[in-house]
Amino acid sequence: MKKKLLYIFILLQIFSFRAWSQDIVVVDIENGFPIQNVTVKSPDNKYIFHTNAAGIINIRNFKKKDTLIFAHPLFETYKVLKKDILKHHYEVELLKKYNKLDNVVLSVSRTKSQKKTIAKQVKVIDYNETLKVQPGTTADLLENVGGIVVQKTQGGAGSPIIRGLEANRVLLVIDGIRLNNAISRTGHLHTAVTVNPLILDRTEIIYGPSAIYGSDALGGVINFYTKTPVINNYKKLSGGAIARYATATNETSFHFNTDVSFARWATTFALSYSDFGNIKMGTKRLHGYKQWGKVPYFSTNNENYYAADPVSNPNPNIQANTGFKQKDFFNKTVIALGQNNEFSFETQLNLNSDINRFDKLTETKNGHLKYAEWRYGPSKRLLLSPQLQLNFHTKWLKKAHIILAYQDWDESRISRKFSSLTRKYKKENVKVYSLNADFNTHFTKDKILSYGLETTYNTVHSHAYSKKLIVDGHQITGYTPGPPVPTRYPDGGSQYSSFAAYGNYKYNLNSKSSFNGGIRFTQTYVSVVWKDNTFITLPYNVNKLANFAFTGDLSYIFSPKNWKFNILLSSGFRSPNVDDIGKIREKKGKVIVPNIYLDPEYAYNGETAVTRYFNHKKFSISIDGYYSYLYNYIARDQFELQPGQTEILYNGEMAETYANVNAGDAEIYGGSITMDGKFNRYFSLEGGIFYTKGRMLDKQRPLPSIPPLYGNSKLTYKLDNIETALQYRFMLDKPVSEYDIIGGADNIEESPVDPNTGAYVGFPQWHILNWYGTYHINKTITVNLAVENIFDLHYKEFASAISAPGRNFKIQIVTHF
Repeated sequence: MKKKLLYIFILLQIFSFRAWSQDIVVVDIENGFPIQNVTVKSPDNKYIFHTNAAGIINIRNFKKKDTLIFAHPLFETYKVLKKDILKHHYEVELLKKYNKLDNVVLSVSRTKSQKKTIAKQVKVIDYNETLKVQPGTTADLLENVGGIVVQKTQGGAGSPIIRGLEANRVLLVIDGIRLNNAISRTGHLHTAVTVNPLILDRTEIIYGPSAIYGSDALGGVINFYTKTPVINNYKKLSGGAIARYATATNETSFHFNTDVSFARWATTFALSYSDFGNIKMGTKRLHGYKQWGKVPYFSTNNENYYAADPVSNPNPNIQANTGFKQKDFFNKTVIALGQNNEFSFETQLNLNSDINRFDKLTETKNGHLKYAEWRYGPSKRLLLSPQLQLNFHTKWLKKAHIILAYQDWDESRISRKFSSLTRKYKKENVKVYSLNADFNTHFTKDKILSYGLETTYNTVHSHAYSKKLIVDGHQITGYTPGPPVPTRYPDGGSQYSSFAAYGNYKYNLNSKSSFNGGIRFTQTYVSVVWKDNTFITLPYNVNKLANFAFTGDLSYIFSPKNWKFNILLSSGFRSPNVDDIGKIREKKGKVIVPNIYLDPEYAYNGETAVTRYFNHKKFSISIDGYYSYLYNYIARDQFELQPGQTEILYNGEMAETYANVNAGDAEIYGGSITMDGKFNRYFSLEGGIFYTKGRMLDKQRPLPSIPPLYGNSKLTYKLDNIETALQYRFMLDKPVSEYDIIGGADNIEESPVDPNTGAYVGFPQWHILNWYGTYHINKTITVNLAVENIFDLHYKEFASAISAPGRNFKIQIVTHF
């Protein structure tokens, strides 16, 4: 009897606790999966709350007869009485809108806009899509989902190519802060790898020049938006963890995040650790080149281990020296200032281990490996950013977003040749201070003005030295000072600064047509100082450049029933930075030397698109075409440091001198056919085919970074708590005559060799098939599975030194509380 009474007492306590706490869960009606960040409010907005990562919200502030409104951008708005929720087992089910085509875009005009009112081609990647494809790095995410080409030189690399332009011609932005800095280089740039994909709420890719983003936004803009904690009116703790393993890359990754929310403030923390092993390439060589890409022998040298000779690779399909480790820390704290204003502070820290330069470690001279060591040393990207969001009620100002930011970048290059005991170190530090002020107002619901200011200041410190190894057998026991080494950038220090002002006006003429116009003024200033003339005697020691530019865009959209027609004229520019005019670098017998007479390059772009909607605008097919005229195009070419001097003695070897020069005018043109949307509640399809051509008009030679025809398609089936998708990706071959041989960015030497002629043939075409699956075990645990490159085919992405992973099994477990 006592036991029964005890059981009854415990049950009553549990019931009374639940009734008192009144926690309810909001879930997707299709799969029962909890929905985060659902707004739950009263009709008079007296009470406004948001669900946590587990979809839970407390409704004790509402009375039983009160009506609760549930709102979320991806779900239908739902109204229900509180008493009905309590009867329905404390659970609310929401139905998806199935109108992915009208989602909100944040980046194009630097304020929220409906995608249907935007003329530019934009790709949006949300967090759920990120989880499904399980990217090891953000570069992998852009490659698999973004519909763009990503070049890879080594493990821990990824240089996005948008419309035939890459590196410092593509602008990367995170939370409104420019990631491009004073030493963002031409060729290939791997900044995207420093952004952790698991802290991103969404990624937006803008194709083509973007006037309001200023310098570097020639090919396009990639905007990363990190997660923001939600303030609730009572204390709440939520969080989650992710664990992932991939076979072909031998990747093991862990991610942990937690959110804490109080009545007036909230904070989120995230920690990530990834360990990537050596990449195993595909074994099926349908291209016919039996040895291409294989690694028959490799160097075992590292920081503490010495080997006089390379060793034989027991499995040449495993690309030795491609592994690396990565650590990330992220925090964002939001504090409410009154009813509609917010202050936030954000910290991002990315740390990479040594990353071996695969193309250098496989480079040969006279049939032998040239380098015993060539690696990027441990790198760091630190970002600190206080931000202020304010609301006003004046005619010319409704909202303001003020962003202060400090970035601290460390990178280094370490190299040593076989048969040498001299190890060379080149180290760079870049500090970036920036201020953004974005404002917008609505004169009416159809007349929207956004405007703002941006200023940045970069300092670059570059130094170099060498050490001579003291070796005992295979162990490095010490060092002695080595000979002088030239710095990568001017040893006297460099500065790069910019100031800009922009404005953008959107006018919805009627329900079917809209007009958009934007303009930006940008002033840049760069200063470089050389002190040491030991290695290269320059005709100058100090150089200062000042440039300015006006850029703009103009677009018109006409949207009759089930159609969308748009036309766009835009311009962009890129002002030379420290890397352009001050770098000294050697590659395959060519030395890049400074050119202080470099002028900005400009892009003038015209594009048009037609979109047809089907199935009540749940599915669309778009055809886009564009033409870009590049004026004063900057390209790498032979250069005379002094009149008649085309060679110099560098690192003990004679080498030809090259530099970035204004190569005259060029053109890029192309188009795409894309599709996106749902056939019904169960099936969806997305994909596209992309075509790009480009040529230097004055030099009559191909432009670099122009990929061949490529495309992808992905068919997804979803039922209850299961989702499965089949993805097809392909890229055709490209004739050798269309490669930029002189500049070298296309890496023709990484393509196969014709056994009969001994000439490079260019990168062969490839076709792969990937499978992705998602299973929601319950409301707190999800399992993601994948098999990429199902048929284990060998291929390389365009211009890449490293072979792509072969058949790659992935498993990821996602939990949240």
